Amino acid sequence: PYPVSPKKVKPYLTSWQQVNPTWLRQPETTSYYISWDNVQPMLLWDRNGLPTGYLVLVFDKEKNINILDIGANPDVPVIDPGRHMLQALYLLYQEHTFTLFHEPVESPFNLVFVALRYHVFHRYLEMEKVL
Repeated sequence: PYPVSPKKVKPYLTSWQQVNPTWLRQPETTSYYISWDNVQPMLLWDRNGLPTGYLVLVFDKEKNINILDIGANPDVPVIDPGRHMLQALYLLYQEHTFTLFHEPVESPFNLVFVALRYHVFHRYLEMEKVL
């Protein structure tokens, strides 16, 4: 993945969602966050120069990177861009710790995280009530 400006990632926030995101990862919320100074949007391209996935990262002072959002082009098998993005991210920032918040349990990215030996340390239940 390569760092890009927020405007390059914005079009994919809504069109590349694999599952219904939690309220903290709705495109409107992520669009707000990507303008912050400590947030770095990134894109992954295929061999033909077409974007296949994005990451929105939050860096803190203790060498932690929070993956605020992750998405993949639905026309590409999610495990490929997901695996490539996360492996490249690890190689770029080996001295950092990575955390992903609010990835829905039914997300196909969870297969990628398990394959790369990520661990679940908190599980949240999001409840919804129609008023």
